[in-house]
Amino acid sequence: MVTRPQETRPICGQFGSIFLHDLQDKLFGVPGKWSLQRCRNDACRSIWIDPVIVEAELHKAYRSY
Repeated sequence: MVTRPQETRPICGQFGSIFLHDLQDKLFGVPGKWSLQRCRNDACRSIWIDPVIVEAELHKAYRSY
């Protein structure tokens, strides 16, 4: 699957800090390793996955879903 970095929060545009890394999808077996980032903006503090699968490839992640 093709991925792209997602170092900033998609909504507020703020950078994040990695707090979990080298995660693997054990539920659906999507290949790759992922990190979770937390927004540095104290008013936001949202969490997102990094890297993200590009939209055109997203259906591949849910083949067995």
